[in-house]
Amino acid sequence: MANPTTHQSLSADDLRHAFALACAAQTEGRLEEAREQYLVLLGYLPESALLHYNIGLVYFDLGDFVKALQQFTLSASNGPEDADTLFNLALCQKKTGDQAAAIATYQRILTTDPDQTDCHYNLGGCYRDLHDDEQAIACYQRVLAMDPDYLAAANNLAYLFHRAGEVDQAVLCLGSTGIGLLSCS
Repeated sequence: MANPTTHQSLSADDLRHAFALACAAQTEGRLEEAREQYLVLLGYLPESALLHYNIGLVYFDLGDFVKALQQFTLSASNGPEDADTLFNLALCQKKTGDQAAAIATYQRILTTDPDQTDCHYNLGGCYRDLHDDEQAIACYQRVLAMDPDYLAAANNLAYLFHRAGEVDQAVLCLGSTGIGLLSCS
């Protein structure tokens, strides 16, 4: 594909074809190739929320959370309110150590979709990391109220109860005969 700095224009079909190649490279795990192809496409379509989102996913998979955060931020600012973009943005905010921003982003998602169990779970993780155990416990309890078989939420809730010295509550959360018998409210 031509380099956008040559000011050569591409047809809509050429752009769709280049996008399909980039997506295929990403799907097949050729992340560096996908990254390069998306970057070239961004030269032609710098405000494309979808391109910023996809390259954000590539950077995330490459473990470059700072660049992924930048791309998800651009995607969120260039496109319509999208829960997937915001969710990935929050993941990157947490990965880069900005728990407060991640909390705000998760809360933003929950204002439009209050039943997102994974969002409540990750929000609980942010609060847990900040040692705001009361908020974290509330999040994990909400997850378990929506999905009693959410093992990771039960484990984190048990950990928080144990950390607070409430060993009996921790034992109840884990249960001795299986996750389905939880009573962690």
